[in-house]
Amino acid sequence: MIRILALAGPTLLAACGADRTPEAPPEAAAVRAVPRTLIPADLDLKANGPRVEGTEISEAAVGSAKTPLARYHAFVLCAEKVTACDPERLPAGTVYTYIVTITPLVPAPHGPPSQGVPSADEGASDSLEQPLAPAELVQTIGPVPQFKGVVGFAMEQATAALGSAEALSVTLDQNRLVWRVTRGTWQPGKPITLWFRSASPPAQSAPAYRLEYGGRSAAIAAPFPAADKPVEPRSAR
Repeated sequence: MIRILALAGPTLLAACGADRTPEAPPEAAAVRAVPRTLIPADLDLKANGPRVEGTEISEAAVGSAKTPLARYHAFVLCAEKVTACDPERLPAGTVYTYIVTITPLVPAPHGPPSQGVPSADEGASDSLEQPLAPAELVQTIGPVPQFKGVVGFAMEQATAALGSAEALSVTLDQNRLVWRVTRGTWQPGKPITLWFRSASPPAQSAPAYRLEYGGRSAAIAAPFPAADKPVEPRSAR
């Protein structure tokens, strides 16, 4: 009898173990890439080739035409010296320089006074919290196709507009470029030219950048690298 129970013990344990459902492994949490700081280069138009015809936008308004946030000028160059910068005739992999010059205007009033600089009465309160200055930045609305890792701005213009070229940083966040004012404020009427390089030819002008200035935000329609074409699966033979 003792021998029978001893043999039955492992069988009972195996049966109990079979009733347990295996626990699913924990799902790995999605890791967001940390924005990467890039080293900006100065703009040297002489180091580039000719313009891509049909890409220039001159003295256009950012935001509403009645109360524009800024004005801008945009165009695209071939990064190399070529006879004619025609993307349809140039080989794949040709590098292009995308350029946009933004001149912010005097910010229009917006919102109640409590959302901006505190009034004299508000400043007399004993609250230690001070309102944060509105962000001043330009960013690409979407990822930059075939970004070549070369980016920058006109250093002399940045110094005139911000007091120092080091007051403007450039980061790559989810393959989106962000030019951000980190010190001081962008003086109205002072232009800054931003640029980057891509191995993708320009597509038709569409909302490509977003300007945040004076507590307002508006899109900028400009030439931008064409999106990468999806790879078509090969049909079975």
